[in-house]
Order: sequence, then structure tokens, then C-alpha cells
Amino acid sequence: MKGKLLIFLIILILTTVPAIGADISGNVISESGKLAGLIVDLSKINGTESDENSITGVTYDFIPVASTVTGYEGEFVFENLDNGEYRVNVTYEGVTSGENIRLQDDTFVEFNLSGTIDGYVFKYNSTIDGVPVYLYDFYGIPAGNTTSGNNGTYSFGNIAAGKNYFVSAVYAEVSYTNNVTAPASSDFIVYDTTDKSDNIGVTIDHIVLSKDANSILVYEYIQFINNGDRVFFSPERTWLAIPTPRDISNFQTDVMECCLEREEDTAWIDPMIPLMPGETYSTEISYRFNPTSEPVFFNRITMYNTDYISILSEKINGLGLESTFSESNIVNVNDKEFEVLDFMNIPAGMTPDVKITGFVPSKNTGSDLGILLPLLLLLSAGALSYPFVRKKMLLKKKKVFTVKYNPDNPSGENGVPSGGNSEITALGINAENHTSGKTVEEMSFHELLAERNNLFESIMGLENEFNSGNVSEQEYMAQKKERRDSAVLVIKQLKDTATNLDLTQPVPELEEVIRHIDDIDILEKLFEREEKGMDRNEVKELIEDRIEDIERSE
Repeated sequence: MKGKLLIFLIILILTTVPAIGADISGNVISESGKLAGLIVDLSKINGTESDENSITGVTYDFIPVASTVTGYEGEFVFENLDNGEYRVNVTYEGVTSGENIRLQDDTFVEFNLSGTIDGYVFKYNSTIDGVPVYLYDFYGIPAGNTTSGNNGTYSFGNIAAGKNYFVSAVYAEVSYTNNVTAPASSDFIVYDTTDKSDNIGVTIDHIVLSKDANSILVYEYIQFINNGDRVFFSPERTWLAIPTPRDISNFQTDVMECCLEREEDTAWIDPMIPLMPGETYSTEISYRFNPTSEPVFFNRITMYNTDYISILSEKINGLGLESTFSESNIVNVNDKEFEVLDFMNIPAGMTPDVKITGFVPSKNTGSDLGILLPLLLLLSAGALSYPFVRKKMLLKKKKVFTVKYNPDNPSGENGVPSGGNSEITALGINAENHTSGKTVEEMSFHELLAERNNLFESIMGLENEFNSGNVSEQEYMAQKKERRDSAVLVIKQLKDTATNLDLTQPVPELEEVIRHIDDIDILEKLFEREEKGMDRNEVKELIEDRIEDIERSE
């Protein structure tokens, strides 16, 4: 009886003692020693929202909880806190340093405010003063701001050493952002802006043709490049043009509806981001081409100087391709045969002639079902890799457009090279195998992708040359082993690079990598890392959407 009474009393005491929460404590130091008398603020993180204007793609909702002041030893403490996510901020000489904390147990935070970030702001080859420079922490939360001085210098001192920061200079309404770890030196080169497309070119225009009963299905991937010395951008609108045939329907694109305008033979797309000198912007479109008479010509005027156009049709479709300026080739990609027309160095204003055989026009224009996704699945089978290795195909003959020089009008009217179609000549050249000169460890993710495609295409080219009797068996076996071994190294490095992807990058940069990752296990690991890290909904949605795309294609 006494034993039962004792147990009852113990339970009663335990249930009536109030629960004790966890503490967040820490100290603040700098090169000069421990910092006393600084205000330390504690806030509860109430959630995040996607925000395209944020440097990380998200903004935080904070609820103030408490404030304190560092003691003589630079120490501070917030006691008896509920579990959850918190933000601790300390401001020293105009710069705020902070830390996001997921609290479950007592947590200690040290702010070592001995870091600096400084550098120069250049415009072309000279320094420039008066340019606003902003500092953001790892989470995209503002930490400080300054302006470049008379000699173009800027500096942020007394910031957290060893921590990751974003530094952003803003000139002509364009932001230039670097990601650094303090202490660091980070310079900027800024440019004037223009909304004129005079210096826009096209590096790749990749077109895949298929067919249903009543129309020709067209998928197109196009990559623009800014060849000028100004940023292609305007706060209002900037437009990039994509030519189309006239008789089309069911036009679709991967850009938002607000960024698209259509004319009878042109699609105008607003990239919505500044296109820096030397940078590229790519987009995808799809539509139904509905020719009404024979012969069927797929003629589109080139809007910009274009490095390379490829037009592919899978042999099983029954569509043939002919042109007076390019001989069609049969290319094997992932055990599928494609008929291909290649055009290189096409000046703006030219119209490469393309005749499509094996199609009988119909008065019906087909169903209204979307076609972009099915064609994307087709491309995933191999066609998409073709344009990225256009200059790397072994022993492959290409056609190059050249325009004869006119001394009376070297540029042509309206910036279009003179000559007209009558001035075009077709030249056969050998496209040599290209390597970047870097080791696989030194390559970026996109360089590795291109190198992988290059190796696969070179292996297929080697197979064709061996089957044609142009390469001896000894040379074939040696080269095949060498290229396969290289491909294995590249694929391994691709997986390692994807697995260790820097998730602190801005969302648009992450999107460019995530959409090329084909391994669901890697994507799931990235999702877990993002959940434990910055926990941005937009990044998690990108990963989930990519996983769904892969599962659908399987």
C-alpha cells in the first residue's frame, strides 16, 4: 500500500512541474576581442513565401520574440524557448549578422564579426563610383548596404567570418550578384543596357519534326546569345523573335503567357531577365504545322545571325527532309534513326529552304491536344542531345552558309548582311572532335553534360566509320575503349556534381541544373538537403516536378 502511494506522489509531482524549454545562447567576438553592449534580437520564423524579387527566391515572415544585450564577455542567452525555427540577429556598426536556428535542444551560436567583403566596381575598363552595393546573408536576408567610392571601391566590415553571403551591385536597374564566403574580395563589372536586339545571335536552333494523321508536329529548342557589350534589358519589355511557318496552330511555349506575343509568322518572347554580354537564354516552343498544298516547304526566315540549325525527323515517322543547301544525313541516337539537315553560319534575313516529303496535306488540322510533353519525351530518347555536339561529330560533313563580301555595302541594309539567297554558297567542312582542355573535376555541370554527349556521339561516329571500313579493327578497339573509359569518368563526375549541388544558389540557377538531372535517388537526396537547409518551397517544387517528369517518361 505504501509503495503504491509513493508511486502516485511521484507521478503527481512530475505532471505538475512546468515543462522547461530549450535555450539559445552564444557570444559575439571580433578581431578586437569580445563585444559587450550589442543588441541581440530573437524572432520566430513564421514561414516563408516564394518571391521572385528575393535574391534566394524566398522571403521570411518573422515574429519578434525578445531582445537582450551582450554581457561583458560578449555573451547572451534566450531561455526556456519552445521548439521551432528562430532567427537570431546582432547588429554591429551598421551591419546585421544573423543565424537561422531549428531549435530542439539547447543551442549555442557564436558570431565572429571579424570578416570583411570588399572589392571594386568597374564599368568596362574603368572604375565607377556611386553604384549601390547590397549585402545579403546565406538566407537572402539583407545585412547591409553601401555605395562604391571615388575609386570604385566598396567594403563591408565586421561581418560573420566563415559565413556565406550574396553581394549585389545595382547599375541601370540591373543587379550583378556574387556568392562569396567572408572574408573575401569580390569585384563587379557593370554595363549599360539596351532594348535593341542588334547584337543578339542564335547559337543553336534545334527542330524535331513528327506527324499525326493530319498535321506535322514541330518541337523547337532555341538558344539566344548576347554578342554585344551592353546588357539586353529594359524595365519595360525586351523581345526575342522566333520565326514560324504561317500555317500553324496549337502554339505552346515554356514561357508565361504574359511574356508572349504572336504574329502570323513570328513568336515574340520576353525573357524577363537581363541578358548579360556573352550570356545565353534558351526557350522551347511547339506547334502543329498545317500545310495546305504540295510540295510541302518548311521555310522560316532567320531573325538573327545563327551559328547552327538542325532539323531532325525520326525515320519511323516517314517524313523525309531535302534542301539545296544541305545534304541530309542519317544519325543513330539511342538506337533510333533520325534524318538530319544541318545548316551552319546562317546570316540574319536568310531563309534556308527545307522540303518535307512523305506528307499529304489534309483539310483537317488535327486534335487540340497539347503536344509539347509528348515531343519532350521523344527528345529524351536521344534527339535533344544532337545539337550540343554539332561541332564535335567525328568525320561528319556539314554545310556552311557564307555571304560574299560587298565593298559597297559590307553590312547590308538594316544590319542584315548583304547578298541575298543568290549570294549563299554551300561549303563542306570537317567538324573536329572538341575538348575543353579541362579535367572532369574542373568542369561545370553543363560542361560535363556537353562532354558526355560529345563522347556518346563520338563513339557512334566511330562505330559508323568502322562499319564503313574506314577504321582498322585495332584502331577501332583502342579508340572505343578510350572513349568509353572517358564516358564512365564523365558520368561518375556528373553524378557527384549533381549530388553535391550547391543549394544556396538562386532558384533560376538551380532550375537550370535540376531539369537535367535524371537520377531520382539524387533528386530525393537534394530534396532532403533543401528541407534541412534553406527549405525553399520553390526549390522543393522544382525537384518534385523533375521526379514526376522522369516517372512519366518511364
